[in-house]
Amino acid sequence: MRILSNLFGLIIFIILLHSVSSYAQTTVQETDSLVNKIHYYGIKQSRSVLFVHFDKNVYVSDENVWFTAYLLGYNKDKNNPSVLSAVLVNDYNKSVALQQEFVMANGLAFGNVFIPDSIPPGNYSFLLYTSVLTNGKPTDTFVQPITIKTASQPAISASLALLDIDKMIPGGDRKIQLNVIAKDDKPIPMALVAYYLGNSTHHLLSGKVKTDQQGQYTFSIPDNQVRAGANEFVADVKYNEEIKHIKLLLPVKENPICVKFYPEGGSLVHATQSTVGLETKDANGVSVSVKGILYKDKHPVDTIKTDRYGVGSFKVIPLMESKYELRLIGEKKDTVYALPKILMKGPVISIQHAVANDTLKLNLVSKYPGKFFLMVHNYKQTFFSLPVQLNAVHKTVAVVLKYVPKGLNTITLLDSMQRPCAERIFFAHYDQRSSININTDSATYHTRQKVRLKLKLNDDGTDTLKGAVSVACIQSNRIEPAKANDIESYIYLRDQLEDIPLKEKYMGQSREDMACLENILLIKGWRRYKWTDMLQTTVSDTIRPKTQIEFTGSVTFNNKLLKKPEDIMLRNDSLIKMLTTENSGRFKLNEDYIKTSTNKGIILMLNGKKEGYKISMNNNFDKVSQTLLNEFKPQNNYEVPVKESNTNAEIIPGFEHSINLRTVTVRGTKDEYIRYSPFFSYGSNACGDYVCYMNVLNCQNHYDNPLNRPPKRGEKYYVLSSTVNMKTMQPTFNMMGYGDDSYSEIIYQECVVQSSNSSALTIRGINYSKEFYGEDYSIVNSSQPEDISTIYWKHLCFVNSKGELNLNFYTSDITGPFKVVVQGITAHDVIYGEKEFNVKKP
Repeated sequence: MRILSNLFGLIIFIILLHSVSSYAQTTVQETDSLVNKIHYYGIKQSRSVLFVHFDKNVYVSDENVWFTAYLLGYNKDKNNPSVLSAVLVNDYNKSVALQQEFVMANGLAFGNVFIPDSIPPGNYSFLLYTSVLTNGKPTDTFVQPITIKTASQPAISASLALLDIDKMIPGGDRKIQLNVIAKDDKPIPMALVAYYLGNSTHHLLSGKVKTDQQGQYTFSIPDNQVRAGANEFVADVKYNEEIKHIKLLLPVKENPICVKFYPEGGSLVHATQSTVGLETKDANGVSVSVKGILYKDKHPVDTIKTDRYGVGSFKVIPLMESKYELRLIGEKKDTVYALPKILMKGPVISIQHAVANDTLKLNLVSKYPGKFFLMVHNYKQTFFSLPVQLNAVHKTVAVVLKYVPKGLNTITLLDSMQRPCAERIFFAHYDQRSSININTDSATYHTRQKVRLKLKLNDDGTDTLKGAVSVACIQSNRIEPAKANDIESYIYLRDQLEDIPLKEKYMGQSREDMACLENILLIKGWRRYKWTDMLQTTVSDTIRPKTQIEFTGSVTFNNKLLKKPEDIMLRNDSLIKMLTTENSGRFKLNEDYIKTSTNKGIILMLNGKKEGYKISMNNNFDKVSQTLLNEFKPQNNYEVPVKESNTNAEIIPGFEHSINLRTVTVRGTKDEYIRYSPFFSYGSNACGDYVCYMNVLNCQNHYDNPLNRPPKRGEKYYVLSSTVNMKTMQPTFNMMGYGDDSYSEIIYQECVVQSSNSSALTIRGINYSKEFYGEDYSIVNSSQPEDISTIYWKHLCFVNSKGELNLNFYTSDITGPFKVVVQGITAHDVIYGEKEFNVKKP
């Protein structure tokens, strides 16, 4: 859209502290086409942002993963997905460990995924995407890295140890010893071992060996083969049916520090002072703190350092005839890092505080006088543009940010030919934060004691600030900082800036937090590639047709298409629907037919048709997942070289008295119906249904309790009935309540397992959300140990700034620190907050 000249005065107020350009009233026509380009580019790049709040990021086998998905920027007319797909990906080999689909409405989805013990421990990622496609790919995606551990001692364990590294002869071999032992500490001979040296995509060395009678094998790795970026030594150990994956990141003999310079505005300019951002990482991509000396023509002129996040800055007045180099203290004498090329002329932007509240102050200077255009925008919308005349005298400009949106925005300086010659990003309205008060009635609790939690939004000046949040209370050590995500820093920083240094809190209020964010904005301040892409945008690029992933299939006879329609019976839980195929046998499933509250399979059957007939589904979600996996790269977990690695690190501590799950063997079944039941454990019938000692059907907290029993036809049981109406987004409750959760009674129908044949097919459905319920020890105080790390989870709570929301739950038998994490949205912002308390024995 065109931005008229009189609108500039309404949008932004410019104060020129030193001089006012005599042609500040210039017409908009000079920049109108550029404004249109930015407008088109904004439409082309406009998108919603998917964020998913997980209860934690460290899980054990046979545990539930709870999550709430928020689609920020949801638009009912343009982007209204009805399904959210959650794919658990093994980071090691990018294979799909499990996949489920969930109902999504009004930009929200809630779900839980059960991690069976068939999934081995290791590093994994949840890859989530919505059902709306743009150019054949999901419009909205989100990745949450997690760690899966085990609570029980595995049948075998393996270790790798680097031997005599200090005595190694230069140019010789590195000795790596593998040890494989059983649960009783006895060595395992003849275990099969497949190994490689390199990285996941390129193997420098590989092979297969077997352990000796002591359960050992010593590898000899040529020292000259180990280098930065290809220093993973990985071994897969197989014994009987169990496979152990173990990795050792080898130290690199020459581990040079990677140093990158980022002149503020984009370039160093002759005889003009510039602030230079500095980023330092080791060869493994881990941020490191360094200290060095800046040399000008081999003479020291400054001492420079980066902080523990690997970022820093310094000032310099570069001269074209001089040579500038950085030498790091402790590095080899011949290791020097040259500053970027110095330009003879050009403008320089300087911002002292790029983390701004309501006003941004910037200095502009050009050694050679010239006419430039100053634009404030966010690559989606132009907020103002005006010409400025620059010379060697610094011109200070104060930009009032009243109508500039909160978050990252950009200042671009253009020359007289509208070419970008300097650019800087800044964060507007940093002080405008939607915050939430989280209060507990005590700082310390005993095990199995009631916790009273109060939530209240802080008033932002509106009549009543309203928000919708998800609430988790988890054991603090179940969150690995390197894999943590919070909605605030993700929406405002991580979604827009790639590869920023690892930090626990990006948007904190401490002096260190603010200094780190200033440096991040400095080193990410020049995005020339975006400008080039923007200039190539036309109005035709704004048309981006979207499609929905559909559930389609076909019926064939002797592997050929039909010539007349057939009727298909669809069974979902206890409901039966009928649908008719096209003449060719093709059909599309109505999503409402395959929505399920039990996480069980949906059965498709041809009545009376068996021999020669076959039902097939196209697995469109599986195809989309595979497309994403082809481009998927696991997030850097910031591993550092170590001398020893042991698979016992996969065992989570603190579960010494946990119940060991018995092995369930299912024989003779010809149907896949039970594959989709997440709770096939103690007391299950053929359908995977069971009743816990509290008379709750398919109780999520007691799936492993030996007191569980199969349900009986005609008997009454409780089911959790606290749900969220996906149309009104309001909670509904029924009947009997335990603590903060509500239950209703149902009469159990018989369990029917359909024998499979080619004319019957079981598929996974679209899951409705389940409500987490915690223990209420005032009603039932079991003598069984309750090692529950997620003691509370609520998919959606409605809070405001007028009254407090009270939530109650109980601690479990786990002691130590616990953390309450609250994440969600208001009408105009996002919310993040946390509170920690301690649990001890009575």
